[in-house]
Amino acid sequence: MKSLSFLFVVVLFTYSGNLYSQMGYGNNQTRVNPSMNDSRMSDRIAEFEKENNKAQKIAFDKMLVKIKTDLNLDELQYYAIEKTLTNSLRDQNILMKKEIPEEDKITQLLAIDTRTDIEINSYLSKEQKEKYKVFNEEKNKRINNLKTNFQKQ
Repeated sequence: MKSLSFLFVVVLFTYSGNLYSQMGYGNNQTRVNPSMNDSRMSDRIAEFEKENNKAQKIAFDKMLVKIKTDLNLDELQYYAIEKTLTNSLRDQNILMKKEIPEEDKITQLLAIDTRTDIEINSYLSKEQKEKYKVFNEEKNKRINNLKTNFQKQ
């Protein structure tokens, strides 16, 4: 009976030492702050968002240059359309961060897109509107291609 008790005590100390070390108390170290993992994760998320914003900004600038050259915009039109698209992009980013159902997001994104197109068309001449319509059709084709590729995966 004494040997069984002794074995039990030895096993208990052995496992409690491992458990104690896993909690961050082992090897004469102070306890590790469990929120440190959260801060590292937050740093990684912030870094990812920063990189994503850079990529989004580059794509946005390329799109603006393409619109300006394709539609032969003057500086006033360019500035007005740039402001409209910037506001639209901001609204889309805010919407994507909201905790609402996907169907509502899609509906609101389509509303933002429609509002943006109406506003841009208000700045364009008749010829530019026709060119912008072609530009939008090409954009929609690319989006549909992306959707079908995404759905295949």
